[in-house]
Amino acid sequence: MFKRLLVILLLHLLLQVSFAQPNIAWWRTYDAGGVRNEHLADIYRVFNGGYIACGGSNYRVWIIRVDDDGELIWSSILDAGRANSIIETDDGDFVLGCTIDDDRGQSQFGAIRINPEGELVWQEVYCFGGCHSVIELKSGEFLLSGTFTEGNRREGHIRMIESDGQTIWSQIYGQQPASFRGMRETNGGVVLTGPNNGAGWDRRWCCLKVDFNGEVIWTNIYESDIGNTPHSIESTLDNGFLIAGSWYNFDDYHHYHVAVLKIEDNGGAAWHHRYPIEGMNENCRCVCRTPEQDFILVGQSGSSSRHVVYRINPGGEVRWRQLLDFDDGVEYAVSSNSLKSVINGHNNAILASGTILLRDNQRRSDGLIVKLEPDILGPYFIAWSPEDTVFTTLLGDTVAFSVEAVNQQGDELSYAWYYADTLRGQNTEFEMVFDSLGVFEVQCRASDAEFTAAITWHITVDDFFIRQILPDSLQMIVRRGSTLPFTIDVACVEPDAPTIEWSTVNRDNDHEYLGEADSIDVTFDLAGEWAVEAEAIWGEERESVRWAVDVRSAVWWWMPHEEAISVNQHERRDFSVFPFDPDSDSLSVAWWFDGESLDCAAEALSLDFPDLGEHSLMTIVRDGVEADTIHWQIIVNDPGGVFDRNAIPTELALYPPAPNPFNSTTTISYSLPAAGAVSLTVYDLSGREVARLADGVMQAGTHEAVWVADGVSSGVYVVCLDAGGVPMREKVVLVK
Repeated sequence: MFKRLLVILLLHLLLQVSFAQPNIAWWRTYDAGGVRNEHLADIYRVFNGGYIACGGSNYRVWIIRVDDDGELIWSSILDAGRANSIIETDDGDFVLGCTIDDDRGQSQFGAIRINPEGELVWQEVYCFGGCHSVIELKSGEFLLSGTFTEGNRREGHIRMIESDGQTIWSQIYGQQPASFRGMRETNGGVVLTGPNNGAGWDRRWCCLKVDFNGEVIWTNIYESDIGNTPHSIESTLDNGFLIAGSWYNFDDYHHYHVAVLKIEDNGGAAWHHRYPIEGMNENCRCVCRTPEQDFILVGQSGSSSRHVVYRINPGGEVRWRQLLDFDDGVEYAVSSNSLKSVINGHNNAILASGTILLRDNQRRSDGLIVKLEPDILGPYFIAWSPEDTVFTTLLGDTVAFSVEAVNQQGDELSYAWYYADTLRGQNTEFEMVFDSLGVFEVQCRASDAEFTAAITWHITVDDFFIRQILPDSLQMIVRRGSTLPFTIDVACVEPDAPTIEWSTVNRDNDHEYLGEADSIDVTFDLAGEWAVEAEAIWGEERESVRWAVDVRSAVWWWMPHEEAISVNQHERRDFSVFPFDPDSDSLSVAWWFDGESLDCAAEALSLDFPDLGEHSLMTIVRDGVEADTIHWQIIVNDPGGVFDRNAIPTELALYPPAPNPFNSTTTISYSLPAAGAVSLTVYDLSGREVARLADGVMQAGTHEAVWVADGVSSGVYVVCLDAGGVPMREKVVLVK
């Protein structure tokens, strides 16, 4: 049967996962040439590859850019002070949250913006204190958080700025907390954490949520047995947050230990864990979430000052703890070695930055970046055939299956092929003759003796089905007067041949029988909605295909293409129409908004929506005697629904390309809830592959791919995302 158009392709990858201490892939030290200690306080994964890190050198702001292997691309020293946080902006620049010293050595709350080459774009100082964290909001503004100081007074401080560094608003929040150490954007606002103004064992963790105007939504101070100094906050999958820092153990000779606190989205404490190492100090400086929803904690361990890494599960239980072992060239001295930031790097690796003391370096610390290999050790498939894991084949056909699998250690793998729960083969290839009707499963298992991965094909065996259609798109837009060929390929068991009957339905719902043939040509001489139908008949069985054809007179596409759209209040949206003949001397365009004529005769229109409620937009495009009318129904909403841009997505998504339409370059964004094989491909409307933008294993998160359409003709193209066997599509229009 014709199931290829009716099923969702499912890929069953049954992968057992182990969590062992990961190996160090590489570690690099960086020297800015300063005569005092150097450190890298934060590291960020750059969208187009590599990493950027920031910190301080000789009490000056220090920034480095490195490639995926940690090799230095450039190093930049800026004004006096130190950088504590760095992010990449949507347009490829970088914004840093800094503590900048004035001429008298007093610390000031500041921010810096640099371009991709490390050159200063702007630098702003706002007040006395220090900026510890910076994020870019979904709405495009930047939020800075840290400490406001005045004499001996220390208070939590938040400031929202524009992309040029100018202040939108700022707030001081007293001494509960006295400083903000980390923040995350979430629904309806931002959640921040920091310590209160207590001393020693009486210091407590604080957390508060503010809206996007800085007004407090809730605040909470947690019991002293939870922790004393929070350093970092991360989103959790259930819309809560994990706070990580240190706990001062008054009973264990005043040692401090790593601690974490899970809070709900309303600020209530869900649970907390402490990880005491008897007789030893240990702290946590940063936390990040893995694609598997675990958490990585990094910091400093022991009086000898070792770099320490924890991995904990979503409930806070320790999977492993590791003291990083570099080589004999590292000197372990008090406060000289520490990891200060951790992120999920490219290809699911763990990247951490900090400081390290080398023995031959005159007891002067250098900046450090270390990459840990992903600690998922089981095998996984990198290629398989047939690529479609759900398909239909003809009774009596022989189907060839093959796989390619690897594990991270490069071990030799064993293979086992199963059909009807019976072992049928033990290598990377397998053939199966399907000699009975029904639905069957073929499974291949790849094993490294400890862990096993499996891939399963679901095969429907039939004696009659439609194998292929042309055009392969069941929805089309064509110009009035166009003639298109239609074909279907029917598979059936010999000796009887199928009969294919064709008919059309025009805009007036008039049915016309076109006869029997393997293929036909249809001329669309009237504008409106058409249908082309083909019915394959084999004995008593019948299968049909229906193409929906929108026949237009003057325009072949418009954007947005949806008739009903939703926008936020004061959001600006672009509307465009694309005539078949944009150079025609008789072409004219007119626009109406809520029934009133607009002063615009162009093919594109940009509108702002100040008024809430329902609105209508209409355009009429004329080309001589030909004319098309396009309607949009627009609902203007109160802004809301802000999400945490740092969180790992909870579901697979392919977003509309932007810009769309485009002239030569457009960006396609997509979100992956888990790591896996990804294919992002551009096709034309005939099904021919035009460009492949991604093809390989990608980590969980939101990704972007840029399509540079040089040498590609104008037209409508389909962007297809296939992740885990689930296909998603978006149309994009190229105009030259």
